[in-house]
Amino acid sequence: MKITYLTVDGYKNLLSKAIFDDISNCENYLALIGLNGSGKSNVLEAISKIFASLYTGTVAGFNYEIRYTLRDNDVVIINGNVTNKGDVVRKKYIRSILPEQIIACYSGEERRLWEDVYQVFYSDFFKKVLGKAPSTRPDMIYLNKYSWNLALIALMCSDQQSSKDFLRDVLEIVVDETIMIDFTFDISKYPSYSRNNEVLELINRINPQPRSNNISISINTLRTFEIGSVDNNDFAKRIFLYLYIASMPQKSKIIKTDKIITNIKINFNGLDVKSLSEGEKKLLLIKAIIDILGNENSLFLFDEPDSHLHISRKKEIKKYIDKANHFSILTTHSPALLHSFREENIRIINNSADGMEVIPTEKIKAIEKLSDGAFTLMDATLAFATTNDILLVEGTNDHKYFTRALDVLKVSKAPKYDNFNITIINCGGAGNVAAVLEQAVVPHINPQQLCIATFDNDEAGKNGMKSVKNVFAGHPPRNVKTMLHPKIGTWAAANDFLTEDYFPITSYKPAFEAKVVTATTFKSLSSLQNPKGIIESTYETFAPADYDNFELLFDEIIRLQTEFRLPLPV
Repeated sequence: MKITYLTVDGYKNLLSKAIFDDISNCENYLALIGLNGSGKSNVLEAISKIFASLYTGTVAGFNYEIRYTLRDNDVVIINGNVTNKGDVVRKKYIRSILPEQIIACYSGEERRLWEDVYQVFYSDFFKKVLGKAPSTRPDMIYLNKYSWNLALIALMCSDQQSSKDFLRDVLEIVVDETIMIDFTFDISKYPSYSRNNEVLELINRINPQPRSNNISISINTLRTFEIGSVDNNDFAKRIFLYLYIASMPQKSKIIKTDKIITNIKINFNGLDVKSLSEGEKKLLLIKAIIDILGNENSLFLFDEPDSHLHISRKKEIKKYIDKANHFSILTTHSPALLHSFREENIRIINNSADGMEVIPTEKIKAIEKLSDGAFTLMDATLAFATTNDILLVEGTNDHKYFTRALDVLKVSKAPKYDNFNITIINCGGAGNVAAVLEQAVVPHINPQQLCIATFDNDEAGKNGMKSVKNVFAGHPPRNVKTMLHPKIGTWAAANDFLTEDYFPITSYKPAFEAKVVTATTFKSLSSLQNPKGIIESTYETFAPADYDNFELLFDEIIRLQTEFRLPLPV
């Protein structure tokens, strides 16, 4: 299963610009990056609603076109009308060319998608299994934090070497007879489960008569149960799905039966699932979804799978989803995760005034290369998606110092800067500012946003300003302004003025003196030839007063913002 094209028009902020028209070169996964509120999750929701309408023979409620390859099929679906290799597919054959399963994994507490789409499929699956429909799987399944225990049990039941490696290397678990599973049952709910179905057969193996409210069995005992599976992969999947049926339902208008299993606790290494970190539990669920529940004919949807995951572990997500012949779509706003992805597999999502816009990374590559990687995809995302005014700065250190200065001044000069909001973007050098403006900012900011580019007051900075003027033929848009850093009052007019000059020498002089005092060789004094390095390594320790001179910069920015928003002369 692989989606090669998607366009949606009429679902939330997905309008005419919501077009994924160049994703055929995305191998195994498509990553959507954007700020909160940009519409990333809406894409997953729209895809869910499209396939839900196809499985059930209903109408999606919005216009769409989706193309995908599945087995030997080349499928195009436009508003419910299906063709395969150009031939019209009759309604009774549509199911045969749909994905075997859509698996959605959500990180947050939001239940809207579950209630709007997936709950109906859960109920249908529930009825089929309890009605003795062997080998049934749900067409669409929605998983979240309530499935962590089930995912761990399924992985423990798997003979796949990759599952064993994950348990050992990531969770430090080796499956043996010491691992016990405690089940808590609600005996009163047994009569609501039909007789002679595979779920109840499994439950009766775990909790044989006379039934008990609490049962403890080893994982090795569970692994020996006969549940009608054809092989171990099928066994691990059925264990997950049957326990899912028995432990997940809550009575509602759609679901008429309560859960039999009210609690599951897995005891390993003196721990249980609750003892794992949020990140480990996230990885656990992702691993079970990709390796056990789904296959090459499934479509996987992951909503911010890296949330709560430690930065050192975010890149592991790519290792799990980048599986041959599988296709996942995931959302994120994590720079750390993006760094592990291939650029051709990433699309930037921008919520513009005309609806969500899909921006390929191709147009960013040239700037990123020009800046030697300093202007990143995350910088581009900020430039595309922010609704704040934008401040373009020359380099990484400028970004660090201005950001820190604003944080400090909002406290030390409160309430002066309480309402001052601006998105600071690093361009990776004065010579790159014009390219960033031309290719990443001006095409996407709205007329009410102001973009200011500030430069060191030196030759390189002045040349950077000239480059901006040349790009716009000397007439930049009204909402683009350039400036040189305002000099402090005591500064000689003829002398260059750099960002670092806002710091008083007394703020970093002690670090220089310490280098001299502790030096034992000439080489150990070499860092003194790089005063910028001294400031970079110590600026976060500076006193609040050491940031006072940055008021000159921010006050000039506020002046430009105020001037920009004055009524135009009639």
